[in-house]
Amino acid sequence: MPYFGGAFCFAKLDTQPALKSFGVTLKRKQVKDIITRMVAVVVASVMGTIGAGSIIGVELWKSASMAAILGVAIVLEGLARAYIADGKLDETEINDAFGKANGKK
Repeated sequence: MPYFGGAFCFAKLDTQPALKSFGVTLKRKQVKDIITRMVAVVVASVMGTIGAGSIIGVELWKSASMAAILGVAIVLEGLARAYIADGKLDETEINDAFGKANGKK
């Protein structure tokens, strides 16, 4: 039995859509991959910015939140542009979006 929570529908089988919202259909594995990688982007962005912010006197929470927002925004922009291009998201497009956040593209 699928679980319906807001816009998310977590299905038991990987072949069924896990997220179907605003015309985007993703499988459960893709949703889990995107969420866990977003957390990693936030951690990586915040860790580098905390030290720089403390050197110039910016409060810890301000520098951390700005870094987290910027990291997530870069990934979301990449995912949105990939979706606009062909109306779907595949593994390559997801990897490219996260590569931009990591500074690889």
